[in-house]
Amino acid sequence: IKNIADKRENQKKKKKYRLLKEDSELFFYIQEVEKEKRLFITKLKGISRIYIFGAGIIGNKVAYFLEKNQFFVNAFIVSDTSKNPSVIRTIPVKSIEQIDSQDGDYIVIIATFWYSQQEIVNSLLKRNVLNVYLLELCKFFLWQEWIEH
Repeated sequence: IKNIADKRENQKKKKKYRLLKEDSELFFYIQEVEKEKRLFITKLKGISRIYIFGAGIIGNKVAYFLEKNQFFVNAFIVSDTSKNPSVIRTIPVKSIEQIDSQDGDYIVIIATFWYSQQEIVNSLLKRNVLNVYLLELCKFFLWQEWIEH
């Protein structure tokens, strides 16, 4: 059964990339992005608490992506809870101070635009939140397999 599933997956990939020449730079880039997606998903499988920093459009897309891949999001993390609802899509919205980072069995996925990511990382580091994943939006949207305007 696994071989059949693998064959179908390979056929899907071939159809998906059939317009790209197999030796083109873009083809290799897309393959690398797919590899990063698989590594990201594999990394998340061993983590018990997943937080998404950012409760806007990007954070919601990340939550949808994770749920679609069978992951449970513990909370959206924001800098200022007074500017956000307390729950989004049944996921609680919490402040940075509410991250439980004592045992290291967590990850904070930063789902914001690149220009605010360094400031967020610095805020997290000050609070001893060390397990952080900086989401590259251009790659993340390729993981989604669709782009919305």
